[in-house]
Amino acid sequence: MVDKKASIDHDICYGCGECPTVCPVRAINVQWDTDEDIFIEKMAEFAYGAVENKQNKVGYITFVMNVTPLCDCVPWSGRPIANDIGILASKDPVALEQACYDLVCKEMGHDVFKHAHPKINATRVIDYAYEMGMGNKDYELIKL
Repeated sequence: MVDKKASIDHDICYGCGECPTVCPVRAINVQWDTDEDIFIEKMAEFAYGAVENKQNKVGYITFVMNVTPLCDCVPWSGRPIANDIGILASKDPVALEQACYDLVCKEMGHDVFKHAHPKINATRVIDYAYEMGMGNKDYELIKL
């Protein structure tokens, strides 16, 4: 609380964005006006932190369905911008993300992510995760 108003303590905030979703009266707003690359890199770092000590103990599954222009964790995420592709799985999260991205762009005939967010490098999270050593961008599709 600052001046009897709800506020975010930036010394302990790690940027998850949950404040507005859990506050019953919407008293807290997140400052989304950060540099896009820094925000994207933070997402990759948080993901890496969750699994860095779990090599060969984690599998990843992505449902490439109802792909929306904004995070589908919020009710205002918008209508789907891509056709349903299916379900993909991998032991490598970077390869999985690269495959999902490639398949959506191929299916739609263009980069729907770049179209929805022209100022954002749509592959930065994949590139950064690769740079951190989280996985490889190469993949082999095996249809079942």
